[in-house]
Amino acid sequence: MPGEFPIRTASKGAVILLLGIACGDPPASQPTPADPVLLSPRLLHTFKPGAEGFYYNPPTLVGDHIYIGTSRGVNYPVYGANAFYRLTLSLSKEWEYPLGSKEVRGGAALDSMGNIYFVIEDGRTPGNTSNASLLLYSLDSTGVLRWSRPLLTHDPMVGMENPAISADNTIYVGGSQLYAYDIAGNLKWSYAFGGVIMNAPIIDPDGNVYVQRLGSIVSLTPAGTARWTFATTGEYLSSPAFSTDYSKVFVAVHDKVYCLATSTGVKAWEFTPPGMTGEFRATPAVDAANNVYLGTKADSLSVFYAIKADGSGLLWQSPIGADLYSSPALGDDQTLYVGSEYGYSGAGQRLHALSLATGLARWSSPLNGDVTWSSPAISSDGTLYIGSMDIQGVGAAVYAFHTDATGLMPGAGSPRFHGGNASTGRRQ
Repeated sequence: MPGEFPIRTASKGAVILLLGIACGDPPASQPTPADPVLLSPRLLHTFKPGAEGFYYNPPTLVGDHIYIGTSRGVNYPVYGANAFYRLTLSLSKEWEYPLGSKEVRGGAALDSMGNIYFVIEDGRTPGNTSNASLLLYSLDSTGVLRWSRPLLTHDPMVGMENPAISADNTIYVGGSQLYAYDIAGNLKWSYAFGGVIMNAPIIDPDGNVYVQRLGSIVSLTPAGTARWTFATTGEYLSSPAFSTDYSKVFVAVHDKVYCLATSTGVKAWEFTPPGMTGEFRATPAVDAANNVYLGTKADSLSVFYAIKADGSGLLWQSPIGADLYSSPALGDDQTLYVGSEYGYSGAGQRLHALSLATGLARWSSPLNGDVTWSSPAISSDGTLYIGSMDIQGVGAAVYAFHTDATGLMPGAGSPRFHGGNASTGRRQ
């Protein structure tokens, strides 16, 4: 039947056929093998910039605009025509800022004036970032460069850099230190941890900042003094996420999820899913009951987990069978949306829509490229936006899909990567 795709059940991994959608007719034109996404009648719009892709790039949704820049995977040649884009909600290009061989190394955030902030990587070669640098860029609302600031040289091979912006328009961003800038690009303060930061800081209502680095999770005051430090061991690429009342922060480190008190950094619990392989690179989503959701990077053994709010065990697990760098978005239709890389079971790269209650697949769509660090954003009319990476010259896209939601889950601790569609590190 049109719109049917084989997908896995939540607990046993059996292959079933499930309707990809329940509305609309399939496209009149017949898709080519290079465009499997056209098989999904839930597809509304695409934006294909060219040969470059969206490896590190979750879309940022503010007002009637999508903000996103291009990058390729670390082992692929750098494309020479990267750019940062502002798109309409129907994914038409409003403007672009050309970047040449520079790549955008994460998501963007906007201040209250509409100025835009994102991190670029400059100087890498395939499989080698030892000569590369990271810089914070700021554009105005028309796409004109305002200023740039250096963050890091000899940067790590993988990991995202995402600015966070406080209510007073202080811009926080990682690198060799955690930096705090005002909107004019003046350095307010920096805090050295003795290691790099490759994730997204988050900010509580009092302006305190929380970030993960190699070897610890740290909280700082708005003035840049340390509140507490919690020691960890292992991969540190996942970003923190708040509980519903901000009393706790959830952080994934290698194969563990920690729940810490935001006031003191004291551990409430830690949890490693039984039988887990691989590591966590995705950022957790937290629902309105403080249950925690994220998947693993473990190739064919990759699993998506729903962890109980008290850390006592699992609500469910779903064996996706493909790497899950992508952080989930929780819709108000009680559905969890997440992208995956190529499925080693042969399923191909996909957008997954899972029941929040059971982990069972509600629908899925094939994509024209892997979803790596890109994470879904969901608008108030239920349109979902996500980017895919370029694979061996096939090309990539930003996609817009129809969902049954009317926005992100209300009352959630963290319904989406970096707190919400605007990706400021504050809950929206």
